[in-house]
Amino acid sequence: MKPINTSIYDFPTLVQTYVYVDKTAQIYELAKPGADILYYLPRPRRFGKSLLLSTLKALFEGRRALFRGLSIERTDWDWEREIYPVLHLDMSKVSSKSAAELDVALNNFVREHAEQFGARFDSGLPAQSNFSNLLAHVQKTSPNGKYVMLVDEYDAPISGLLDSAVDRRELPLARKTLHDFYVQAKAECGSMRFLLVTGVSKFAKTSIFSAFNNPKDLTFDRRAADLLGYTHEEMETYFHAHIQAFADTRGETYAQSFADLLGWYDGYQFSPDRPVKIVNPVSLGNALVNCQLRNYWEATAGSTLIFDALKAKHAMPQDLEVEVKLKRLDAPDALTAPLVALLFQGGYLTLDTRIDDQRVTLRIPNREVADSLYDGYIAQVFGTDFEIDDFEDDAEKMAHVLAAEGIGEKFSVFLKSGFSRLPHDWVARDEREAKRAFAAFMAFTHAKLYGEVQQATGRPDAVLETKKGIYVFEFKYGRSARAALEQCRTRNYAAAFMKDARPVYYVGVNYNPAEGVRTVDAVLCEPAYMPSR
Repeated sequence: MKPINTSIYDFPTLVQTYVYVDKTAQIYELAKPGADILYYLPRPRRFGKSLLLSTLKALFEGRRALFRGLSIERTDWDWEREIYPVLHLDMSKVSSKSAAELDVALNNFVREHAEQFGARFDSGLPAQSNFSNLLAHVQKTSPNGKYVMLVDEYDAPISGLLDSAVDRRELPLARKTLHDFYVQAKAECGSMRFLLVTGVSKFAKTSIFSAFNNPKDLTFDRRAADLLGYTHEEMETYFHAHIQAFADTRGETYAQSFADLLGWYDGYQFSPDRPVKIVNPVSLGNALVNCQLRNYWEATAGSTLIFDALKAKHAMPQDLEVEVKLKRLDAPDALTAPLVALLFQGGYLTLDTRIDDQRVTLRIPNREVADSLYDGYIAQVFGTDFEIDDFEDDAEKMAHVLAAEGIGEKFSVFLKSGFSRLPHDWVARDEREAKRAFAAFMAFTHAKLYGEVQQATGRPDAVLETKKGIYVFEFKYGRSARAALEQCRTRNYAAAFMKDARPVYYVGVNYNPAEGVRTVDAVLCEPAYMPSR
């Protein structure tokens, strides 16, 4: 069987030596004559956007031999006539620490491509002028007056600034600089045979759309539902032998390993009109190569902006699976975007169920993303220096307790132990911060936990659902767990859950704020509602 490679995104290399999942049927539908010619496709990191552009580059360069045996060979693609110069712009190579540096970085970037095509370059001109000269040269020297433009990670120059320590008041200037650069292509759109712009966020979308005469947005388009990432069928077709080897190494059945892989890396859904589940391709490949289920996504998926927004909203990760209008996910401004848009565009949330033409529900896709989200949340709550290994160990023990017994004495022991491992210089200043610490701890149990659920009589601090029951939490700070239980009773928090077949319990938790003490000093649980058998 061919080996798997997760670090090569060059189509010629990959297709000849490694496992290549054939997406050329979908590529044909986008690129064929008569289809749209200008496209915009955002997707989370590590989903194969660079490989897609490399494949398109080889296609429009007429490298037919590379496509032997692939689906596009069974179409009417004209290999003799569909050959064009390809301008492939990898914007992830444009990095700067300030808006002032961005024009310089863009100019250096253009210089490299000008040298490749033999175009004139004047170091005394701004980047936008040199880019305009480059485009005109590529068009003029094309045998048929047409060319192909592929833009990889178009938003990287902006995203890099968002994740840096730069004064965010510079971002409008940086966006204008990027807009003035891209807008040079507007006059050239008529000379383009094909354009595909990829990225992660839509924070620069307004700029790119005005620059390129409104390309077709493929964000939710059914044609792009499985263009990137793998379907379950593709996993079976292309990775069957690898999954079997993975299962053999782990002493599991094929079915067990397949289900485990889906739980960790599946669950993405990109089109409300075509609800196909998609597996993260890079993470799956890494798991199969390493024979280990773990988080391979977190190193590239972090966003300072996202976790700053979580902190500002006092939101818990478990609160994020919500109903939302599709248009709220299309936010073009990073600094004013709703938290849900930041999370969706970053890949922390994905589509779940379509409610109607305007509304969908969102969910965290899988275990890998959940772990990345929880790690970021914990760092945001306790600081980046917090060592979470022991914290996680207690949480995993608690998960077993919850599954076997529900909330009782053992739960209290592990909760107190978890809080005792918090950083020595961290002290909750109020009930809200104590609740956030609890949520961070419970995140690693992968239990179903909700933050302040709105009810007619008020908001309980948290609601935990297990197979054993529904637990309604109230937190107190420097008071007593009994006072917390009394509030639950007085406001009848259980009423909202009495249609459920599971029993409902109240849980009172008191956090001890005494100087030098950062512990949970009491956890009390009592039945609130027992369904009739």
